[in-house]
Amino acid sequence: MDIDVSDRPTVINYLINKYGENRVCQIINFSYITPVVAIKDVGKILGFKYNEMDKLSKKFSYNTFQECIDNNINYLSEHPEYSELLDIAGKLSGRVKTVSCHAGGVGIVDTDISDYMAMKLGSDGEHVIQVDKRLVEQIGIIKFDILGVQTLKMVQEIQNDLHLSEYDININNPKFENDRSPFELLNKALTNGVFQVESAGMKDLLLRLQATNMEDLSAVLALYRPDSMGALEEFIKCKHDPSLVTYIHPDMKPILESTYGCMIYQEQLLDIVRTFGGRSYGGADLFRKAIGKKNIELVKQESEKLYQEIIDNGYSHEIAKTISEELKTKGGYLFNKSHSYSYAVLCFQTAYLKINYPVYFFKALFNLNKDKAGMVNKYIVDSKQFGVTVLPPHINKSQVDFSIYDNNVLFGFSAITGIGERIAQEIVADREKNGKYKNLQDMLSRTTLAKTQIINLMKSGAIPTKDKKSCLLKYLKSLYKPLEYKELSKLPTYNKLIIDYDIDIEKYRIGNGKYDYDKDLLLTLANQKKKEKFDLQQEDRLKQFLSTNNKYLENADFWEFEALQIFIHNNPFEEALPYLTTAFEAVENDNDCVIVGVISRVQKKKDRNKKPFAFVNIYSTFGIIEGVLWNSQLVQYEDLAKKGSQVAIKCRKTDEDKVTIQAMRPYVEWLSERKKRHDRKNI
Repeated sequence: MDIDVSDRPTVINYLINKYGENRVCQIINFSYITPVVAIKDVGKILGFKYNEMDKLSKKFSYNTFQECIDNNINYLSEHPEYSELLDIAGKLSGRVKTVSCHAGGVGIVDTDISDYMAMKLGSDGEHVIQVDKRLVEQIGIIKFDILGVQTLKMVQEIQNDLHLSEYDININNPKFENDRSPFELLNKALTNGVFQVESAGMKDLLLRLQATNMEDLSAVLALYRPDSMGALEEFIKCKHDPSLVTYIHPDMKPILESTYGCMIYQEQLLDIVRTFGGRSYGGADLFRKAIGKKNIELVKQESEKLYQEIIDNGYSHEIAKTISEELKTKGGYLFNKSHSYSYAVLCFQTAYLKINYPVYFFKALFNLNKDKAGMVNKYIVDSKQFGVTVLPPHINKSQVDFSIYDNNVLFGFSAITGIGERIAQEIVADREKNGKYKNLQDMLSRTTLAKTQIINLMKSGAIPTKDKKSCLLKYLKSLYKPLEYKELSKLPTYNKLIIDYDIDIEKYRIGNGKYDYDKDLLLTLANQKKKEKFDLQQEDRLKQFLSTNNKYLENADFWEFEALQIFIHNNPFEEALPYLTTAFEAVENDNDCVIVGVISRVQKKKDRNKKPFAFVNIYSTFGIIEGVLWNSQLVQYEDLAKKGSQVAIKCRKTDEDKVTIQAMRPYVEWLSERKKRHDRKNI
């Protein structure tokens, strides 16, 4: 069951209320240490160089560690220095690395869920059974797949904004169904943000296929899987050249005609087994389940049984053999048509909304990805092709999230670094209650914004001003609280005048007595000296204050990016986006990736062996990322690791916004090479 992602908690709570909290659980998801990760991590701990471990790990690309050893016996025997490394890595490989909650799995039982397996609490307090999806059904738990689809939330937002009814974009609406504009967009592969078809591979496929109807679209989504790539090429050829379409028997034509003679769906398999084998739907489904389990012995038995059934139903031995062999090899990889077609409808809907209502489409798309800076950067670039203008936030116009203003997309407050939902709601609520903000001071008096939040509002462009830097400097100076000067009301002791005020009191003697001095003049002079000292201290104190706050005035060209983690105007890395096929947010921790960006800060330190290394802040297409350059990489790339350098970085993701830098190149050099590689590929 695929539902709006925002409705998934509601559905699960319904199940809990209906069946009881002790009878409903979510299912754990295990991530395992791969041989590659084991080699690299252990090698790092044992002190091997990164480049050496990177080269070695490429030989460990098989599923299990033992397979890797078996396929590299000669190489490993020639390198005894790796024996300890391999011994430790072999013990770690295959072990559980991290656990999470499965995106869709929900289990229901008729007794107590804890009778089956121990439970754990998830990050949001959900009950999670500690056995994964492969075993949960084997121990007697009924498993439901309740998957939250984010795109449904986006479509609903667009419908609400445009006041579209369900029927307006319903596939049963002839006007909608026969609209050709979605296919125009799909066949040009302008599909960023379109459901299921925004990957580079899928775009290439759409360009080659040139889909003309929903059957084509459904087939593409069903076939674009590793197991079905061979059938996919056949499908494209048969679509463009009908003379290639053949049927082994006239009875096969009604079953496969809509897919150009190619068997794609499980439903087609059922029809073939029913038509040629004479089975009922129930009997045909038993065959589907048998081959779906990929049990060689069971598949063999069912195929032989079907072979005989086809003959008994009056067809030739040759046809019986062809069908039973074909189903035996392909049947386990067929897709469910109802699933594929429903996804095709959602794909068609999003393509329709993108080409017909681009401003509303991108506004909803930005909201869906507002916590993923890399995705928003990518979609902002894409929006320009559709004539959509994205405006920076504004204190008197923005809403909590992205919104429509004067037929443009306006940044929301919650997308500004450090603001968040609560403060954004506070700003909007105050503005609606008390009217627009007259100026910065008015906003400060009416909200509880912290210093960094005000600074980010300024840097993002939310506070109207002709000169951001002057405005920010003025604000920072306003935070400075000068000390209050107080004059001396009475004369200090003579010793204090000499020592603390450096006054030669003898110059002010007016008699021969021990204390015959001009006390009024000395008091005036002491106050003068005190004021001079106070002014100097105040000047130093102000300089120190400005020095401490000077970090807020640096990198003025990238202020907008600092505040939004997005380039609204003049993205210097726009040309790189087509070549960054995997978004940083989608990369799992401990996996390698490539990022491009400009280095904003380099902070050098020393490790426990007194060797220098560096922390590097990178303004990247995926947001602000902190990288670490360990000593060997710092020595190699020190000339490039400087503030202001535009670089392409190969790195390993270690956390949500942190990486370990493995290699660096000048961005222009990297981009040029990628373009040449792309051009060669298309020749």
